[in-house]
Amino acid sequence: MTESRSQKKKELYQPAVARSDITAALKACNLMIRQVEEIGNDLYQPLFHAIVIAYARPFTRNRPHGSLPSEWSRFSDPAFQQMHDDLVRARDQFIAHSDEEIRKVDIYPPGAPVAEGFTSGGVSIAIRTLVYPISEFKLLRRLCYDLGSRIDRRTNALLAELYEGRELPRKPFLLTIDDEL
Repeated sequence: MTESRSQKKKELYQPAVARSDITAALKACNLMIRQVEEIGNDLYQPLFHAIVIAYARPFTRNRPHGSLPSEWSRFSDPAFQQMHDDLVRARDQFIAHSDEEIRKVDIYPPGAPVAEGFTSGGVSIAIRTLVYPISEFKLLRRLCYDLGSRIDRRTNALLAELYEGRELPRKPFLLTIDDEL
C-alpha cells in the first residue's frame, strides 16, 4: 500500500524539524568546545542546557506529530548509543524536570567541608547537579554529525519525492499536512 501525500508530508515534517534541532545542538556544542575550558565557567551550564534541550527535543512528545520514530534512536557505535541515551535521560531527569534521582539536596552543618580549603559557616545546602566533562563534548559533536547526516539524507529524499518535478510557487510556502502541494 502506498502512502498518501499527506502521510509523506507528515513524514517530512519530523526529520526537517529534527534537523534544525540537531543543528542547534551542534552549534551550541561547538561553542562549548571553543569557549569553555572548565566546568566552573559561567557559560558551562547555559550551553549544556541548550545542547541537551536541542538534542533531545526530536525524541520527546511533540504536538501533534509526536517524536521521531525509534529507528532514529539507534546507533551502531556503542559510544554514540550511550551518549544519546544519556542526553535524553539528562533532559528528562535534570534539564526539563528536577527528579530527586539527580537533583539531591545536601545539608551542610556548620564547619563541614564545602570545597577544598572551605567549610560551611552555618547550616547550608547544596543542590547536586549533572555535568559532563568538557572532553565529552567532542564525542557529543560527533554524535550530532552522525545523526544529523542521517536525518539530512532522509529529509532531502522526502523533499525530492514530494516536490521535484512539480510546478511550485515562486515564493516560500508552508508545509501543510494534506494531499495538496
